[in-house]
Amino acid sequence: MNKARGDRILAMEEWYCNDVPSPLGQLLIAGHATHQGIQRDAMRVIGSYALIFLLEGKGKFRDAYHTSREVQPGDCMLLFPGIGHSYGPETGYWRELFLHFEGPLFGLMQEQGILAPHSPIHRAAPFDVWHSRLMEVAHTPRLTSIADSTDKMCHLASLLTRLTSSGPLALPKEDWFDKARRILDGNLNEDLALKDVARWVGLSYPTFREKFRERSGIAVGHYRMGKRIEVARRMLEREELTVSTIARAVGFTSESHFSRRFSQMVGISPRRYRQQKHDKRETIYFGNEAED
Repeated sequence: MNKARGDRILAMEEWYCNDVPSPLGQLLIAGHATHQGIQRDAMRVIGSYALIFLLEGKGKFRDAYHTSREVQPGDCMLLFPGIGHSYGPETGYWRELFLHFEGPLFGLMQEQGILAPHSPIHRAAPFDVWHSRLMEVAHTPRLTSIADSTDKMCHLASLLTRLTSSGPLALPKEDWFDKARRILDGNLNEDLALKDVARWVGLSYPTFREKFRERSGIAVGHYRMGKRIEVARRMLEREELTVSTIARAVGFTSESHFSRRFSQMVGISPRRYRQQKHDKRETIYFGNEAED
């Protein structure tokens, strides 16, 4: 997952899944990405399987089998080794959950027609259930035994089978706090009324504020602002993005308001933060060059 793949990435959160490989396969990398699309002029080819679950935005998917489909939140795109593909929003950007994986289990699933290159788009519903189940595979503590890694591959294979056969998934019993955090973590570029969040998780606003502080240790508004600043910090490492663009992407109406809140929470201005990151990269680069 890097610039060479042709992405125009705005924000990236990657989880390197270097678990002990099982005889069935291995999850290579997973994460969340916000980007403006990949390989619009020339299709990309990868050496592993991948599942792309669209979280926000809409756009188009196409591949070397002449598939051309409109996709929207809740759609899953299956990518196959050696088969060219491109996808992304027509305008603006979208946010996705991605998983890259490989192994003989998935090759067998392709041979049996469970994973079919001619049928790469599948609808994952209910949306919240699929997001939760895929996150169970994608973002887990590092596994240290072959048995645990094998269980993980079986879990992923089961989800893929359900997805491609349109089989139902049972609704999990989601804790109100987990549901609240999932809502607060999303759509950072939009105003989100905290009273609405309280209503969506089935609590009165005063009770919600009190219980959220008890569980998290911080006020709900501070948690939401912290998520915005966390994403902004990652975006500031991409020097082609202006501070004004980043401010809008994480929900601020003005650069000055963004800079003020960023400085309050991080201790330095966004521009100073970017410069420090730049200086650190140069130090590492020239330090490695000197060692050579």
